[in-house]
Amino acid sequence: TDPTDTTDTTSPVLAEVTPVQTPRNTTNVDYTFSSSEAGEITTGGSGNCVLNSGSSAVEGNNTISMLVPGDGDYDDCELQVTDAAGNEGTLAISGFTVDSVRPWLEEVTPIAGPTTSSTSDYTFSSDEAGTISFEGGCTSDTTDATTGSNTIPVTVSGDGTYDDCTLSVTDPAGNTGTLDLSPFEVDTSGPLLVSSSPADDETSVDVGVN
Repeated sequence: TDPTDTTDTTSPVLAEVTPVQTPRNTTNVDYTFSSSEAGEITTGGSGNCVLNSGSSAVEGNNTISMLVPGDGDYDDCELQVTDAAGNEGTLAISGFTVDSVRPWLEEVTPIAGPTTSSTSDYTFSSDEAGTISFEGGCTSDTTDATTGSNTIPVTVSGDGTYDDCTLSVTDPAGNTGTLDLSPFEVDTSGPLLVSSSPADDETSVDVGVN
């Protein structure tokens, strides 16, 4: 073997640094990997992950942007780095899910009114699990929604008519579905009772029997 032969036959060594955030609600995908050599980046696998930016790799960490066609599971994407000598290193990209569909919410059992309590049960359905939040005059101690029917306590600040309450469920990918609660009335004061007894200044007469 000629000792002066400096032909490079070593492929770049690639490693995942920061996987794609999953689940996510966008088709633009950021990915960070490391390479032992500089080179040109290409994507492969199923062809569903298409390089969007960052076509040249440097030695060390590299962050690239990829595009995928839409919602779904992506578990067969690859990237390659080809060095100046034509050696190619390949890296399998960890699987990820794209979900851009917001939860669908529907009222099941509204708050019946007028109610005499500042906290009442409310039932709604969701086609996805997620985190519950409120806007308007209503709040709830329950923060987690499950798929299907959910009954949660809804609390208001005092007496009045509540027609501005909106419930939201945000799924793990960050999509938010909203639902306007049917208006309801809260009246905790109860009826005013008026005494029918004689007035205090009325004189009573004691009639004796002789």
